[in-house]
Amino acid sequence: MGLPRKVYSLSTQYFDFLFSKESTRTAKALADKADNFYLQAKKDFENDYDFKTLVVISPDSDVLSVRYSPVPYNRIIVYEGKKQLEQEVFSAGLLDLFRYEVIRAVSQSVKSEFVQKASKIIGGDSFQPVALMNMPFSFLEGAINANLEEDGIGLLNDNWNLQILMQMKLENIFPSLMQLNGAMDIYPGEKFSQIAGSAFCAYIQQRWGIEKFLQFWAESGKIHFFKMNKWIFEQIYGQQIEEVWNDFLESIPQPQVIEDNSSFFFDFDNDSVYKFLMHTPYGFVWYDKLKQEVDIYDDYSNIKLRQFLFLAADVTNLYTTPDGRYLIISYIRKANRENLKKNITELYDLKERAFVSARHLPEWKENLLLEDVENAFGREDFSDEIGIYSKTILDKNTVAALFCKNNQWFTGIYNYTSGSRQYFQIRYCDEILKIHNLRRIDGLKTKQAADKKRSLLLFDFILQNEASFARTGALILEKLSDSTYEGDYVPVEAFVLDQDFSGGINDGIIFDDKLYYFAHKFNCDEFRYTDIKNLSYSPAEILVADIVFPLKSLEKKPEIVQKENQQKENQKKESQLFLENYEISKYNPWGLMFKGDWKPFFPVYDINFEKELEFHPGLGVTFQTQSDPFANNKIFLSAGAMILPLEFTKLFNGTEKSKEELKAQKNFNDKDIAFCAYAVNSSTPADISLGGLYKFNPDGEYDFKAILRGKLELPCRMTFRRIKMELMEAFTGSTSYWDSHQKDYYPDLTNWPSLTDSYRSWQSIFSVEYTNLHQYGLSPLKKMGLETGMLITATWDLNLMELQQQWRWPYSPTQINLGMYALVEIPYIMPFQNYKGWILSFPLSLSAELFYTNGTALKTQSKMLLLGKELQTGFNKINIYFPRFGLYGGYEVALDYDTNTIVLPDLRDFTRFYDVLSNCYMNDSVFVNLELYTTPVAGKFAVDQLVTNVTFQYYLRTKEIKLSCNFELLIK
Repeated sequence: MGLPRKVYSLSTQYFDFLFSKESTRTAKALADKADNFYLQAKKDFENDYDFKTLVVISPDSDVLSVRYSPVPYNRIIVYEGKKQLEQEVFSAGLLDLFRYEVIRAVSQSVKSEFVQKASKIIGGDSFQPVALMNMPFSFLEGAINANLEEDGIGLLNDNWNLQILMQMKLENIFPSLMQLNGAMDIYPGEKFSQIAGSAFCAYIQQRWGIEKFLQFWAESGKIHFFKMNKWIFEQIYGQQIEEVWNDFLESIPQPQVIEDNSSFFFDFDNDSVYKFLMHTPYGFVWYDKLKQEVDIYDDYSNIKLRQFLFLAADVTNLYTTPDGRYLIISYIRKANRENLKKNITELYDLKERAFVSARHLPEWKENLLLEDVENAFGREDFSDEIGIYSKTILDKNTVAALFCKNNQWFTGIYNYTSGSRQYFQIRYCDEILKIHNLRRIDGLKTKQAADKKRSLLLFDFILQNEASFARTGALILEKLSDSTYEGDYVPVEAFVLDQDFSGGINDGIIFDDKLYYFAHKFNCDEFRYTDIKNLSYSPAEILVADIVFPLKSLEKKPEIVQKENQQKENQKKESQLFLENYEISKYNPWGLMFKGDWKPFFPVYDINFEKELEFHPGLGVTFQTQSDPFANNKIFLSAGAMILPLEFTKLFNGTEKSKEELKAQKNFNDKDIAFCAYAVNSSTPADISLGGLYKFNPDGEYDFKAILRGKLELPCRMTFRRIKMELMEAFTGSTSYWDSHQKDYYPDLTNWPSLTDSYRSWQSIFSVEYTNLHQYGLSPLKKMGLETGMLITATWDLNLMELQQQWRWPYSPTQINLGMYALVEIPYIMPFQNYKGWILSFPLSLSAELFYTNGTALKTQSKMLLLGKELQTGFNKINIYFPRFGLYGGYEVALDYDTNTIVLPDLRDFTRFYDVLSNCYMNDSVFVNLELYTTPVAGKFAVDQLVTNVTFQYYLRTKEIKLSCNFELLIK
C-alpha cells in the first residue's frame, strides 16, 4: 500500500481480506463471491487440499491489477484502478480477474497427500510441485484460460489474441515446445507462451477429454525426481508431447490471405513493434514499443529517415490536437513503488520539438482543456465493468472514444458545448465488431467531401466468427448544418476492408490516396503502404446503441449535484450494510509474523552497497517472512555453509598488486560459513533496511557487517527514467584489512580475535544516480541510454584513528571522498539490421569512473559487441535452453596509484586530488568477453536465467594476463 492507513480485516470460510476504508466496496464485492469461486475451482481441478488465502486490497494505483503469489504465503494482491485494454477479455472486470487468480491458486496447489503433509511441516504454501518443478509457465496460464473458455471469458474467447498463432503458421515459424514453455524471452515471448499455452491446453482437453487432463494435472502435484512436464505427459497420455504439439500446430486455422501488393515504407526494419500511427503537418508519427520511443518521419526534412522525438514507455494512447501541432501522450508511470502506477497525460509540441503544458493552448482555454479531454469520459461516473479507450479530439468542442461493457464495443461522441452524446456500433458479416484503436483523419481529401464538412474516424477490427487478421474500417461523420452548436456530428456511412493480408492492416491511415499501416508479423512489425485502389471495401451497418453511458459534465448543474449526493448517501448505507453482514476487525500482523517461505540451497553470501543481498548456491537455506501482506515489511533469515562463490580468476604473469587483490578475494571467499538477518520496511516513501552478516571459517577468520540504509527512487516522466538516492551507514569488523595493498601494516588475523582486536571501520555512503537505460529493439544485447551518478563516502578507519590517537570528539573521518561515474549505451555504430537472429549493428558501451575506487583515479572502458545472436533454442534431452550469446571486445585504460605511498584523496583538501593525479601510472588493457545465457526449462525456473561471463584480459604495459569467469543469477 502506498500510503499508511488504518487496515481492517474480514474473513470468509476460505479467505481473509485486508483493506482500508477507501476499499470497502471492493472488499464487499470480492467477499460475496470469493468462496464460490474457490469451491468451483476445487471442483474443476479435483483438488481435495483445503487452504486459506489472504486477499490484500490497495487503492493506491491507477491501474487495475490482481495477482496471486504463494511467496511467502498464499495471497492475492488487488490494486484497484482502471482496466487496461488487454483486460477486456474479462467482461466483469475486477471480479473476473479475481476469479482468474483464485483458479491459479487452486490449480497450482494441487498436491499429493505426501506433499500436503510436507507443506504443513516445512515447505510452506510455496511448496507447489505443479508450479515449482513440473508445469511450465505456459501450462499454468493455459489451464486457467481453458477452464474459463466455456464461460466466454479469457484469452481464448477473443480472436485479437489468437491471430498471433495464425500468423506464426502463415510464416512457417513453428516455435519449439521449449519456447512455448516460457523460456523464449524476446518478443513475442510471454505473450506467445500465454496464448499458445492456453490454446494447447484447450486442444489437449478437447482431444482426450477433461478427465485425462485432470489425471495429468494430479500427477504433476507429486514429486517426480528427474521427471518433468514432458515425461509426466507421456506417462499419462502414452504419447510424446512434442508430437502432440506438432498436431496442434496443424490444427490452427488459416485465413484466406490475398497476394500482398504493398511496399515497405522503410527498406528494411525487423527490430520494431509499432503502434498509434498518424500523419501530421510535420510528418508521420508513431510509437515504437520495442525501442521505447516516439519517432517521426519528417516530410519536409532534407534527411529522409526516421527521427527520434522522445523516449516513451507503456504508452496507452497517442493522438493529436485538431491542428496537428500537439501530440497528446497518455502513458503509465511507475510511482516510487514498483507495483503502484499512475496514468499520466502530457503534451508535446511537434513544431518546437519539446514538451509543453496545457496553457500553451490559449485558443482552447474556454472550451477544451487537456484535463477535460481525459476526464470527459472519466472513470468516476462509470462502474468497473466499463472501459474507455482511444480518446481522440474531433474539434475544439467534440471528443470521441471507444467504450467496452461486457465485451461489447461502442463508439461514443460527446460535444462539450451542446452536451449531446451519441453511441453506436458497427455490424458486418452478421456480427457486432470489436473495434480497437479509434483515430481521426482530418477530412476526406476531396473538394466535394470538404464542402460537406465530413470527417473520418478509422478503426481496427478482427472478425470473431471466422479466422481473420486485423483489418481497417472507416466511419464517416458529418457536421449538422442546422445545429445550434459547432461540432455536432452524426455518423452517416461505414465501410470495412473485406480482405485479409499477412500481418493484418493495423493502425492504418489514409494520406495522399494511399493507406499506410503496420503489419504485425510474428517476431516484429513492418511499416507498409499501398494504393487505396488495391484494396476492396464493403459497406457496414451503423447501429444506434440503446445503452446509455453516464458522462461527467463540465458544469455542476443542480440535478447533477443532487444525483452525486444521493450516490454518496447510497454508498454510506451500503457500507453500513456491509459491516452488518461481515465481522470486521482491526488488522493484527502478529499472526503472520513467523509465516514465511523457505529457499533451500540459496543462503545469503554477502550484503553490500551495490547489490544489497547476494544469494549464492550452497548448503544452507534462507527463510523469508513478510508480516505485512501489503509488502511493506520483509525479514530475511539465512544460514549456510560451503557457499560457492560465483566469481573465479586466474592470473598469469601477475603483478604484485594483482596478486594481493586476488589473495584478498580468495580470503573473502574462504569464509564460507555465514549467518544473516536482514529486514526491509517500505511503508514510507523511502525503503529503510537494517541487517547484519557474520561470515567465518574454521581457521578463525571472520567478517562482520552491520548495515542501516535508506533508499528512495523517483520517476522522471517516462517509466525507465529514474533518480535514485541512497544513504547507508555500515560498521565492519574483519580479520582482513579493507585495503589489500597494506598487508605490511595490517596483516591478516586468525584464531578468532575479539571484535575490538579486529580491523574495524565505519562508513557513511550517500549516492545519487540518474538512469534511462533500456533495451533497444528485439534483443537485450542492444541497449540505449545514459546512467550517471556520484558517490560521497566518509570513512572512519578505527584502527588508524587509534594509532594516530584521534579519539577526540567530534571524531573526524579519516577520509571523505567524492566519486563519479557514467555509462553510455549506444545501440548501433553501423546502421545494420538483425539478420536471422544475428546482431549486426555493433552496439557500443562507454563507461568512465573518477575517484570511484581507492587505488584508481580514473578508469575508462569501451566495449563493443563483435558477435551476438539470439539463439532461442535448446536441448530437449537435458531441458536446457539458450536464449543468446554475445562476444565482446574492448579496451580499458586506468590511472592507478599506490595506496601505500600516496595519501588518499579527500574533499577537505583538494591538493590531495592533485597529488594523486600527479603520481598516477597508466595501466591499460585489451579484453574479449563471452557472455552466455542459459535457462533450465523446469517449472517456474523456465523464466529464470544463469548468465556466464568468461573474460580474457591482457594488460599492455605489465604483460599481465587475467582469465576470469563469473556467474549471475537473474531470478524473476
